[in-house]
Amino acid sequence: MKVLSRIVIAFLAVLLVATTFATTSQAASYKPKAGDILITSKKVTGAPFLGHAAIVTDDGRVAHISGPGAKPIVRTWASWKKDYPKIRVVRHKDANIAKKAGKYARTKIVPQKASYAIYPTLLSTGTQYCSKLVFQAYYFGNGKKNQF
Repeated sequence: MKVLSRIVIAFLAVLLVATTFATTSQAASYKPKAGDILITSKKVTGAPFLGHAAIVTDDGRVAHISGPGAKPIVRTWASWKKDYPKIRVVRHKDANIAKKAGKYARTKIVPQKASYAIYPTLLSTGTQYCSKLVFQAYYFGNGKKNQF
């Protein structure tokens, strides 16, 4: 039950953040933009949950953590699209904030190589999961905590 409540808390936090963003559906002509949040309903390998989230970095790649036993990584857009062909894109209204979030994910979160674990502490950096990585990129990435 504790795990379920932690998941619900994390999900609600991501929804709260998403209210500041414009949402668009994935189209064949979609071009990744720094800070875009990518959400898919496809289950990640080994994870007990459905769905996955990632963020487009400032260099056009994708930062994410794929599940139990994984560490945060950055991969190419082409490889992401191949594994997750059906996605939902959430784009921040302010391109500068979005770019800073994408850069933060690439330069600060991924290099930490945190272990995958789901805990309700969204601000701790010792462990990561997919939506927490996205949340922290925006929370810490713009230089002003909690300024989405």
